[in-house]
Amino acid sequence: MRQFVEILSAAGLAPKTIVNVVTVVKMVVASAVDEEGDQLHPRVWNHEFIQLPLVIKEKQNRPTITETEISSLLKNVNERYTVLVALVAGTGLRIGEALALRTEDFDPDCRVLHVKRSVWHRCEQAPKTPNAIRLVDVPESLAQVLCRYIKGRKGHLFTTRAGRLLDSRNVLDVLQRAGRQGGYHAFRRFRFAVLRRAGVREADLLLLIDPTAPTN
Repeated sequence: MRQFVEILSAAGLAPKTIVNVVTVVKMVVASAVDEEGDQLHPRVWNHEFIQLPLVIKEKQNRPTITETEISSLLKNVNERYTVLVALVAGTGLRIGEALALRTEDFDPDCRVLHVKRSVWHRCEQAPKTPNAIRLVDVPESLAQVLCRYIKGRKGHLFTTRAGRLLDSRNVLDVLQRAGRQGGYHAFRRFRFAVLRRAGVREADLLLLIDPTAPTN
């Protein structure tokens, strides 16, 4: 494992990425069990010995997106993606949660939406954790946009012309062609920043943006 960490480090991967990759390897090793369910290769990992890097939150690259960038995207994509961009930036939903939304998931004035499912590779699945099933408040200006978009529609909000669910990778390609660089988490961080400026307490921010996070 130490040699593997050295290879990852030499490749220039970020500490968080290295930790994530090593975690997967550790899970694979732990998954090998005998007929009695006992581990075949029990390990007590010495992180210092294998030179696993420390993940320092303050030094992580955590790109966000600005209001100017969002405005530019809204001008350069068609209506379906315009509403999707506004939705993820205005609510902090994960992209899979947004792509799984149906018209019946909103209350009549679109001020509240109910997250019940997610989409991965165009297939519906349960949310990330049971806590991810939740109610989300929608800003009034965004709610008005959603109400207009939903009017006359049934089923999923975001589909291809053939009625298939959108794939997050294809959506990201569209956004990048429109000038967006980076992934979807920037939209969640944008929502986090807006709430912080509005005076929401840090403890409440964690629950609003990431209800799957531990509360202790």
